[in-house]
Amino acid sequence: NQNPWTALRGQFYDVFLEQNGGFYGQQHGAVPLHIQLNLNDSTACIVNQTVFDQNDLSVLAELFDIHGKLISEEKYPATVKANSVTILKKVNTKMVNDDVFFLRFKLKDKDGAMKDENFYWLAKPGKSYEKLNELKPVELQIESSQNEAQISNPSGETAFFIRLKLVDEKSGELVLPVFISDNYITLLPGETKKITIDTFLLPENYKSKSLQLIAEGWNVKPESLK
Repeated sequence: NQNPWTALRGQFYDVFLEQNGGFYGQQHGAVPLHIQLNLNDSTACIVNQTVFDQNDLSVLAELFDIHGKLISEEKYPATVKANSVTILKKVNTKMVNDDVFFLRFKLKDKDGAMKDENFYWLAKPGKSYEKLNELKPVELQIESSQNEAQISNPSGETAFFIRLKLVDEKSGELVLPVFISDNYITLLPGETKKITIDTFLLPENYKSKSLQLIAEGWNVKPESLK
């Protein structure tokens, strides 16, 4: 919980309590039952930090090109003992022809309930991520109800690295501290995600202001919602 200097990627939040990308990365990685990719050998594994065995799990591994087209998918069962790590199987990328691609894991229980989800953007050895510059501009749709926002990507293109923020409508300045359930997300074509936004720590003087929720991203035209 000790933040490094601002310029370092390991910072979780700044002095105004704005959460950075590292905060959400750690939030995903620290869930009690977590599926992840071992980058050294491209194998999937499940980390179980609970005191219970986790049986009858199912894993879905999906490969996409950067535009969100499904390249391949593989589904298989999994089991992991309490307080342990289970190595699963290597992700097969032989069908991937592009330099940069996406990998998504979904981990579900026997009833089909989502236990964890993990999304990677990966480059082949020796290749850079400059192919992401080829993503076409995307316009998102935002709807809200009380403290929940629904972010949708109705386009046929990937909406990459979406950042949500709350601002003062008049000044355009960030409103802090605000706590967002997930951020810096990626939505493939046609996908929707619900986000919870907690403003309970905002000072009293903010309650009389007009606030805007803004969604912006790598190739996302900023969209705002009062």
